[in-house]
Amino acid sequence: MLPIIVALLLLAAPAHALTPQDAFYVNDYVGLLSADKAGYLVQRGERLRAENGVQVVAVIVDNFIGESFDSYANKVFNDFGIGSKGDNNGVMLIVSVDSGDVRIEVGDGLSGLIPDSKAGAILMTTSASRPGRRSGDGRVRHIPQAGR
Repeated sequence: MLPIIVALLLLAAPAHALTPQDAFYVNDYVGLLSADKAGYLVQRGERLRAENGVQVVAVIVDNFIGESFDSYANKVFNDFGIGSKGDNNGVMLIVSVDSGDVRIEVGDGLSGLIPDSKAGAILMTTSASRPGRRSGDGRVRHIPQAGR
């Protein structure tokens, strides 16, 4: 009976139940980024927070299950609490390695600065959305600078 209960609990857990990693600004659940690139992104994220109060977070996952990528990205963004509650000034780049999906989720406080059209243009002009690349180094390196 116990194995059945455990299996049901595992199946009932939401697919988006991620916990932010210690470095917060880089959440690489796949190990795709080199230590140097992850360190650079953490440092850049900390600097952006100190200079502008904006949080820019990168999330890299193997896959997502049971919902659309957009819905998954929105849930991860909200679960992580990216951006301050009052200003809602967070940005998240999320990459699903298995599907190749990439999305930039923008808090409402930054939607005037980074509307959907600009987020799409950022993805198109960086290596983040280029298919056929499995190296995480090129996928997320330029995103923290792109919103400037």
